[in-house]
Amino acid sequence: MIGNVTQGSLEEICEKAVEKWGFERQANHLQEECGELIAAISHLRRKRTGAREHVLEEATDVKIMVEQILSTFTKDEKDDMLKVKLTKTFKKLVDD
Repeated sequence: MIGNVTQGSLEEICEKAVEKWGFERQANHLQEECGELIAAISHLRRKRTGAREHVLEEATDVKIMVEQILSTFTKDEKDDMLKVKLTKTFKKLVDD
């Protein structure tokens, strides 16, 4: 049982998951979770009962799987890409 999950333990758990099950399997799992999130968002847009909570659940699953995939990259790789993407988003915010 996991007691107090911290950012450090999230990273450790994600690394261990990829070590145990492999990148390919976890990448496939991420694809499945993304599909479930897409369906949950569709239900939310159609105002189905319980859809908001379902989006939260599926988005959390996607976040965990994304963290597992990202754990296979170096900190510098992740930081560099994040900077590129945030800069792009910031420019769109300013230009609009």
